[in-house]
Amino acid sequence: MEWLAYDRGLNLAAQNMAFDSEMLEKVSETKKPSLHFYEFSEKSATYGYFIKPFELLSEQTLNELNVDIAKRPTGGGFLLHGQDFTFSIAIPETHGFYSQNPLESYNKINGLVLDSLKKITKKSALELFAKEDEALKFFKNFCMAKPTKFDLFFDGRKIGGAAERRVKFGMLHQATINILPPWMDWHHRVFEDETLKKAIQTNSSSLFLSLTPKDRLEFKTLLKETLKEAFFNS
Repeated sequence: MEWLAYDRGLNLAAQNMAFDSEMLEKVSETKKPSLHFYEFSEKSATYGYFIKPFELLSEQTLNELNVDIAKRPTGGGFLLHGQDFTFSIAIPETHGFYSQNPLESYNKINGLVLDSLKKITKKSALELFAKEDEALKFFKNFCMAKPTKFDLFFDGRKIGGAAERRVKFGMLHQATINILPPWMDWHHRVFEDETLKKAIQTNSSSLFLSLTPKDRLEFKTLLKETLKEAFFNS
């Protein structure tokens, strides 16, 4: 099946989310799957469609830090951006990735992402999370504090996940992979609760501890090409 591909570079959070929403809507017309790579031009955060962000975090703190915040068209919790690699796919209901069971589609797509990461990094400690941890359900509104089944794991901690939305003609899958550790100058200031901070530090990590700007760009470029090959041949 022919894919449509978009690599839009840096944009505001709301622009990225709006493009994903439009991409899903177009599936009803094109009947073709789409792949979208994007980045955030500002300090950014996104939150799931059903989340009320300012019941979870301080609006004043987010404003003081000039965090660009936007609602995702998919579910899931609160997520900070900047050191991550983000992409989304929109697929028609006729595609093999599509399933009414979220865990089935999540496993299929993250399985391809896992294979792609292993192929280019040669890191044997990469895997998919095998279970749900009910002890962490208090943190369900914070993506990197509570791992869920089939999340991407590296060395025993979460480095990536995704959220999905289903409509009658297809599905949108929005994904993130922590390439580098969070920016200490603002990421940790957003989360004021010390228990939450500890849960994030304990349960999540990044693929690399550090990269030069040149190495980071080269890795992201290689990952894009590897994911294209994996998805387009699926």
